[in-house]
Amino acid sequence: MNRLNVLFAPFYTAVPYQRRLADALKQHGVDVHGAPSVGLLRPRFIESFRELRPDLLHLHWLHPWFLEPGLWATLGRARDFFAQLREVRAGGAGLIWTAHNLVNHDRLHVRLDTRVTRRVALLSDAVIVHGPAAKERVVEFCGDAVSDKVEVIPLGNHIGGVPNDIDRDAARAELGLDRNQIVLLFLGRIRKYKGVFDLLRAFAEAPPGPAVTLLIAGKTHGDRARIRLKRRCKRTEQVELHYGYVQDERVQVFMNAADFVVLPYHDILSSDATLLATSFARAVIAPRLPCLTEHLHAEGGVLYDPQDPSGLKSAIRTAIARVDQAREMGRRNLEVAKQTPWSRSAELTNQLYRRVLGKG
Repeated sequence: MNRLNVLFAPFYTAVPYQRRLADALKQHGVDVHGAPSVGLLRPRFIESFRELRPDLLHLHWLHPWFLEPGLWATLGRARDFFAQLREVRAGGAGLIWTAHNLVNHDRLHVRLDTRVTRRVALLSDAVIVHGPAAKERVVEFCGDAVSDKVEVIPLGNHIGGVPNDIDRDAARAELGLDRNQIVLLFLGRIRKYKGVFDLLRAFAEAPPGPAVTLLIAGKTHGDRARIRLKRRCKRTEQVELHYGYVQDERVQVFMNAADFVVLPYHDILSSDATLLATSFARAVIAPRLPCLTEHLHAEGGVLYDPQDPSGLKSAIRTAIARVDQAREMGRRNLEVAKQTPWSRSAELTNQLYRRVLGKG
């Protein structure tokens, strides 16, 4: 079997999804290299491509390569982005894009962003999505011309990939929580589309009762959001904010202390956070969005209508009333997570790479 060199653009070493996929691909003769975008002013991937001369360029998030606060700057970088892609194509490399999202989360320059995304889909040899619902949305967004290119490759689970050797009582003791407390958890990067402020509002309005605690563990994007979050948590009773990036070894503390993981997203195309919750056998509170619920057991938590203004509040109340069932809900979710190991995701990705390159 010929070894392949693949360039991930961008490659975030702090993102478990990319790290674990790269590690699993090694078993299939695929060496992954990364084009950095963090900490660079107006990053480009073409320098990494020229140095490595990979067999294939695998685009992940598109926005680091062209998005700027100003429209004209974004337009200029978008032109440069496509000039880089033309060079990649001229060099004979394959091109794959994984559609993690269709529009940038901050909703900047949406019309231009949409045009860039659709053009990338058309230029690509294949587009990877992580579930059937995501495939439907990508085809609807990008047009029927891409329908034959879209491949469903499930996200791998986090079972065994993240430390998980602390029990519930020890996790709660470390966080200063009573063993009889009902604990709801939001864990991860805090962005507007994830609905954390909606969660805080719904939690305050429930009302949850004195035996319930909401943990928020993660960090925002930007100082203004950080200040707003801290103020809001401070004035909302029974909310504990653990601000900052949560390292892999600390994830287990928060997950194993929780009864329910709350995923109050407004919109989602792919959710690694869902796989993380199910890998830890947690019950969830989540909107009834197909791209999210297809990774859950049908009885793995409390779901609500995302169009209902009081849906999240009602779901919190229902979850609190059904907390004695949370452990069984989580066990069912774990069974779903076990069906998608990283070995399977890497196998399917490798097969796609080699099919695109005519080496399958």
